[in-house]
Amino acid sequence: MSNGRRMKKLSFYLVGPIQYVDDYFSWRQKMSDFLHELGHNAEFPWGEVYHSKWMRGEFKRDLKKMKREDWLKKVRRYMRAQVIRFDLQTLLKSDGIIFYIPKGTRTVGSYGEQTLAYYLKVWEPDKKGKKFARGKRIFVIAEDPIEDLSYWMIGCSDWIFSSLDEFRAYFKNNFNRNKKRKKK
Repeated sequence: MSNGRRMKKLSFYLVGPIQYVDDYFSWRQKMSDFLHELGHNAEFPWGEVYHSKWMRGEFKRDLKKMKREDWLKKVRRYMRAQVIRFDLQTLLKSDGIIFYIPKGTRTVGSYGEQTLAYYLKVWEPDKKGKKFARGKRIFVIAEDPIEDLSYWMIGCSDWIFSSLDEFRAYFKNNFNRNKKRKKK
């Protein structure tokens, strides 16, 4: 029997490679559109601005002009004050992450963000005393074969999918706010 209750609107931080890929934005935009269709929100990393071709060019030019230590101080100051702080605060206020790794791609901050999301889970005992996690949901979409994935990443995930299509089908079936819920 349905009582017409809707799922809570959720917010997902979109995690994935930025620094080592040419197109770090289009999958996020498509995912944002998909989430909105299902009644949820997407949060984008501030790092996308930092990793624009213009910004990368600025830092590379600075490296040629500055002493190594001065350049490192500048990059650290900027990253800590702008990018890292913003990304972690955005992650803290989200309900979970969607971590996408295209085939053969390496990533930097994504593993740290996934680890923080895992760390922020609330571990509670059930009626039988076994602990279970409540809190941040961690979806991983990794196009590389499962045996090639980091065990750390596997350990910090709740769900792993091998393609965006596989993820979308699962998410649409299980996290669609427009779908009526059965009364418990």
